[in-house]
Amino acid sequence: MRRFRQGGAVPHPPCYVPWHKLAHEEPDMTHALIVIDVQNDFCPGGALAVTDGDAIVDGINALMGQADAVVLTQDWHPAGHSSFASSHADKAPFEVTQMPYGAQVLWPDHCVQGSNGAAFHPRLDQTRADMIIRKGYNPAIDSYSAFFENDQKTPTGLEGYLRTRGITKLTMVGLALDFCVNFSAVDAAKLGFDVEVRLDLCRAIDLDGVAFCRARGDDDGGGYSALSGASSTGAMLRISSASSPPSVASTATVARMIPMTRLITLAPVVPIR
Repeated sequence: MRRFRQGGAVPHPPCYVPWHKLAHEEPDMTHALIVIDVQNDFCPGGALAVTDGDAIVDGINALMGQADAVVLTQDWHPAGHSSFASSHADKAPFEVTQMPYGAQVLWPDHCVQGSNGAAFHPRLDQTRADMIIRKGYNPAIDSYSAFFENDQKTPTGLEGYLRTRGITKLTMVGLALDFCVNFSAVDAAKLGFDVEVRLDLCRAIDLDGVAFCRARGDDDGGGYSALSGASSTGAMLRISSASSPPSVASTATVARMIPMTRLITLAPVVPIR
C-alpha cells in the first residue's frame, strides 16, 4: 500500500490506499440475482407443484456467480393461513375469495413454516445467498411479491436492503412465473430498479393466464393483460432466455409469457454482465 500526503502534510491518522485502487476503480456492485420461491412444495411432488419446477435449479446455481449479490425468497406460511382453502368453509383450492385487500386465490396448504415443503429445493445452492427474505408469514394476508404483501402497502424490507447495498439491476428467476415472479418483477420496476426476467429459469402455474386474471379480480378471467404505458419512475423491465440476450419483446409476446396489469416501460438496455 502507498502512503499519501494531503496538502503537504501527512494526515493524522495516516491514510493508506491499496495499490489496486491506484490503477483503476473497482466496479460498482450493482447487480443482484433474485431467486423466487424455489421450494419443495413448488417442485414436482410438492403440495402446489409447478410442472418442471425443479428443472431450473441447476441453471439458477450457475447464474449465481455472475451476480454481485444473491437474494432468496421463501414462502413461509403459518398453519391455517388465510390464503389456504382449508381455512374457509365450503371453499376448494383455486377458488377466489375476497379479502380486505382484494381478490385472493385460495391455495392448497403449502410452505408451512418449518415443514419440508417450505424448505428450499435440496439442489439449490443456499451457500451463495447474501440474504433470505421470508414472506407470507402474516396469517391475515398473502404475499406474492418479494417487495410487498398483497395489500401493496406493507413492505418486506427487500427494497431497503437493495438500496443500502447500492444495487440497481435485478435479474429474476424462480417459481412461479405467473404469480410471485410476476408480481416481484413489476413491483421492482415500479420502484425504479432495472429488471430482467429470465424466462428459461422460471416456470408457471397456469400458462393460460386464467388463474392470474382471477387473482387480480378481472371480470372475464380470460387471459393476460397487455403491457403498455410508462411507470412514474421510467424503470425498465425486459425478458430474456439463455439462447437470447436481454431485449425488448413485442407486447403480445410479453403479455403471453408474463402477464402484468400494472404499467411499465419497455426500453432497450445494455445486457447485465
